[in-house]
Amino acid sequence: MNKQCKECNKQFEATNTKGSEQLYCSKICRNKSANKRFQLNLINKYNDENKSTNEKRSPGINGSSEQDNGYSLSNAQRFEQARNPKTYDSDIITSIKETYEERSKSLFYQLKCEQLEKEVQELKQDIINLEMELDECNVENDEDNNGIISGLMTSFKQDPQNTISFATELITNFIKPKKTA
Repeated sequence: MNKQCKECNKQFEATNTKGSEQLYCSKICRNKSANKRFQLNLINKYNDENKSTNEKRSPGINGSSEQDNGYSLSNAQRFEQARNPKTYDSDIITSIKETYEERSKSLFYQLKCEQLEKEVQELKQDIINLEMELDECNVENDEDNNGIISGLMTSFKQDPQNTISFATELITNFIKPKKTA
C-alpha cells in the first residue's frame, strides 16, 4: 500500500503494520516533523506568555502597546526564524564566541591572580630573609659595642678623672715617635 510522506511528500510503501499508521517515509522525516512541532509548541508557549505579560504592561510613549509598534514577532515570523539556519546558526555562533571570550578573560585573570599570589609569597620570603639578616647585623653590632671604646665610655661614667688620664696616656704613647736603635 503506497502512501505519501507528510514531511517530504514522497511516495513510500508502509512497512509498519503494527500499532498506529505509518505517516513518514523514514525516521529522518519523522524526526524533522517532530522537531518542527516542538518548535511550534515552544513558540506558541512563548507567545502565550508574552500575550499575558503584554496585557499587564502599560502603553508605550505614544499610548500604544509594544505589540502595536511592531516589537513583537508573530508565530509565523518566529517559526521562520527558527527554521532559517543562518539566523539560528549565527545566534549560536555569536553566543559561543561570547562565551569563549568571557571564559578566556576569566582564565587570563585567574592566571594573573595566581602569578601575583606567587610574587607576594616570594616578596614575603624576601622580607623574612632581610629581617633575619638585620637581626644578624644587630647581634654583630652588639658584640662590637663591647670593645675598647665601649669600655672607656662605661669607665668614664664610673670614674671620669682616671679615665681621662688613661686616655691621654694612651694617645700620647700612640702619637709619640718611636726611637730607633
